[in-house]
Amino acid sequence: MSDVWYYAYEGAAKGPMGLDALRDALAVMERPGDTLVWRAGFHAWTKATDVSEVADRLFTPPPPTPPPIPQRSPKGVSRSPNIEPGLNAASPPIGGWLIVLAIWQTLAPLRFLLSVGRYYSNLDWKIVESVPAAFVGEALLNIASFTLIMASVILFYRRSRFFPRVFVWVVLATIFYLPINALWIAATMMSAVSGANFQDLFSHAFDSPKEIGQVIAAAIVGIIWCVYLYRSKRAAQTFNR
Repeated sequence: MSDVWYYAYEGAAKGPMGLDALRDALAVMERPGDTLVWRAGFHAWTKATDVSEVADRLFTPPPPTPPPIPQRSPKGVSRSPNIEPGLNAASPPIGGWLIVLAIWQTLAPLRFLLSVGRYYSNLDWKIVESVPAAFVGEALLNIASFTLIMASVILFYRRSRFFPRVFVWVVLATIFYLPINALWIAATMMSAVSGANFQDLFSHAFDSPKEIGQVIAAAIVGIIWCVYLYRSKRAAQTFNR
C-alpha cells in the first residue's frame, strides 16, 4: 500500500507527503473532515472522514475527563447522601414503638383533664374560700402542666427535633407536680389554719396511695420513653424537623 498522500487545497493538490504529515496538515484546518485526500489505489478523491487511516487518528474523540473530586465535609460534620447542606432528610412515617408513644401522647391531655376534673369535683370549696391563694397557685400549676403536655403533643406530631427535650420536661413535671403542689398548699394554709403544722399539712398530700402509685407508674414509663427517644435511631430520624 502506498504511503504517499495528497490533499486538495484551494483547487490544487498538495503533496506528496507521508501519512503523519497529512494528518498534521489537516489538523490545523477549520473543517479537516471535508478536505479531499488521495493516494495510489483510490479511484477518486475522498473526504478525510471517509478514509480510515486518516480518520482513526485525526478524529478520535478526546478521552473522557473525570468528574470533579468531591469536597470533604468539615471535620465532625457528616452529611447524608443526596441531601443538600442545611436541609433535613424527609422524616420517615411514625412506626415501631413510636406508634405506642403516639397513643400515649394522644391520651395524655385527656388523662390530665380527667384527673383534674375528679380533683375539683371532690374539692371542699369552703376551704378554697378561706385560703384563695392556695387555690390560685394550684390552678396556675395545673395550667402550666397542661400547657407543657399540649406542647409535647404538638411537637410530637410535627416531628420536631425539640420534642425529646420537651418530653423530658413533661416527665419531670409529672414527678415533681405532687411535691410542689403539696409544698404550696402547706405554705399557704399555715397562715389560715391556726396551730397547723407545716409537716402535717405537707404529708397530708400523700395520703392517697392510689394517686402516689399512679405518679410513680407514670414516671417510670416516662423515663423509659426518654431513654428510648435519645438512643433510638428511628426516633432520631423521625424527630429531625
